[in-house]
Amino acid sequence: MISVYILIAILITHLIGDFVVQGHIQAAEKWHDNVKLTNHVISYTITLMMGVWLSFGIAIAFPWLGYKVAEPVTTTVVIVCVWAIINGVLHWITDYITSKHVHRLKEAGPFRRTKYKDMMIVIGLDQVIHIIILVLTWRYLPMQELVSSYLLTAKMYIFLSP
Repeated sequence: MISVYILIAILITHLIGDFVVQGHIQAAEKWHDNVKLTNHVISYTITLMMGVWLSFGIAIAFPWLGYKVAEPVTTTVVIVCVWAIINGVLHWITDYITSKHVHRLKEAGPFRRTKYKDMMIVIGLDQVIHIIILVLTWRYLPMQELVSSYLLTAKMYIFLSP
């Protein structure tokens, strides 16, 4: 089961990586320029990694969020990086397809209300696909246990260090 805290952290990190960090030129040209699409996905993947680690730090600062399973921290680092990279690859594939559909709708003659609605449906579907992938990969990689282990190990380090 994915915790509500982690779900919120993933959604906020996704929002930042997919909208805030993505530049206007990347957003406008990724439909036909794979370099711009790849640059967007690299910054998105790095944002996912940083966002997850930041959420760990927040959880350590507020222990009432509570995690209790132990694993080596190095394993946690590797799994979080693998999770982010898997999501980056799947994000690239999704954006490759959906950005072409959005562009086709934008360029298909006079911009009527129905085309705008269709474009928004494709953008919404793009986001639903991203979120489903983020949640399922978190759920089916051993993420929850590793998050717990990182928090437990970090707490032990903080309290046991001289």
